[in-house]
Amino acid sequence: MRILIGLTGLILSGQANAEDLSWMEGHWRSEADGRVSEEIWTSGEGGLYPGVNRTISDGQAQAFVFMRIAATGDMEATYCAQPGGGGKRCVSNLCRAAIMP
Repeated sequence: MRILIGLTGLILSGQANAEDLSWMEGHWRSEADGRVSEEIWTSGEGGLYPGVNRTISDGQAQAFVFMRIAATGDMEATYCAQPGGGGKRCVSNLCRAAIMP
């Protein structure tokens, strides 16, 4: 989730560009106070960055989120999250040029 917060800040500030997202691809993991947070992101190939987040506490999964950043128009992209695999929550009208090659 920390990656998402940082990414959202870059996008909304207009400081992100296509190269800025290449670092997202891969497996991210942080541990603190007995809690593990993981995010896994694929590449943006085909105009879609799918990802997943999982939170583990005391050895048990506590939460997960399916995520994606998708091209929605000529110059726009949408970030969507599905906490617990439920209904999607989206932020639209992100500048596609700022986040996708």
